[in-house]
Amino acid sequence: MKIGTKKAAKTSRAVAAFIYLLSQNLKIIKICPFSSACHVVAVHAEVGAGEALTLFVGEDVGGDFGQFKEILSVQGIVEFRVQAILSLTWDEFIKPEFHWNEYHYGLITSIFSFVYALCMLFAGRFIDWMGTKKGYLWAIGVWSAGACLHALCGVATEAWVGLPNAAALRAVEAGSALAATIAMVSMYFFIAARCILALGEAGNFPAAIKVTAEYFPKKDRAYATSIFNAGASIGALFAPLTIPLLAKAWGWEMAFI
Repeated sequence: MKIGTKKAAKTSRAVAAFIYLLSQNLKIIKICPFSSACHVVAVHAEVGAGEALTLFVGEDVGGDFGQFKEILSVQGIVEFRVQAILSLTWDEFIKPEFHWNEYHYGLITSIFSFVYALCMLFAGRFIDWMGTKKGYLWAIGVWSAGACLHALCGVATEAWVGLPNAAALRAVEAGSALAATIAMVSMYFFIAARCILALGEAGNFPAAIKVTAEYFPKKDRAYATSIFNAGASIGALFAPLTIPLLAKAWGWEMAFI
């Protein structure tokens, strides 16, 4: 069975093919470029009872499936950008508001690293159980929720200690019992948010590797892997250039969102 997809723009034809097949809950069998320039690509999917569906994607689709590599790379950039936000905002923005010191920051980052490593032991099994598409969506959803929860830690701390706003938190006398309470309470809220973030981020690399294994030809898998690994380095590189600017312009909370 052959289906032509002429309406899709040539730069998104490969993506359209994948989305169609995945939306039909079909198992991708293989991807075959038909020429060295890869102007035509066929995606073979299992329909059931030994039957297969072949979706032909015409014109210039960038035969190395660059759009999917870009998607994986973007996920890596976002993940490592989120990890870097706390380290780039705590000293100048968060520390004065919550009366933190190095102990509070160090404990938060240590617990995050421990939970992240622990969740990695189970993330791969979860992705295998859920499947690539659902597993990746769950990972993205959980770490996005965890990142956004950081922005609510200030509001939660204000409600807990009975102060109206962030200015009131900063105005508390340093070294006082109330300042110590603010530091401890806010630290626990941040730890909770970081644990949720770690849980979601642990699924990123297992899902990316599974996507590479399932949807890329063998000859392209090493290149695809290098692309999504590069995303981590790019995220760490651009975070210092963007996060402080966001925090200064709209507050540290918006940097997490």
